[in-house]
Amino acid sequence: MAFEDSVSNHRTMEWEINHQLKMRINDRVNMTKRTQQDFIKPRRSENVLYRQQVETLEDTVRILENDNQWLLNAGESGKEDIDVERYRQLK
Repeated sequence: MAFEDSVSNHRTMEWEINHQLKMRINDRVNMTKRTQQDFIKPRRSENVLYRQQVETLEDTVRILENDNQWLLNAGESGKEDIDVERYRQLK
């Protein structure tokens, strides 16, 4: 019976501590005025990020255009790697 009481007391104490911490955190987050120190300073400005995004998109478009051109040129090589008649027969 003493063991059950100690376990029960332990659970109650654990719940109380967690509840008090949660209340303190909520009070700090919701009821205090934020200062400049509460915010994280970004490593780079938004302007730099937007500029880099455009460069990245332009690079992606350029790469896709080069791949497309390569695929178009590969079809114009004139030699076929497969025997079309043999393929049709197998099909």
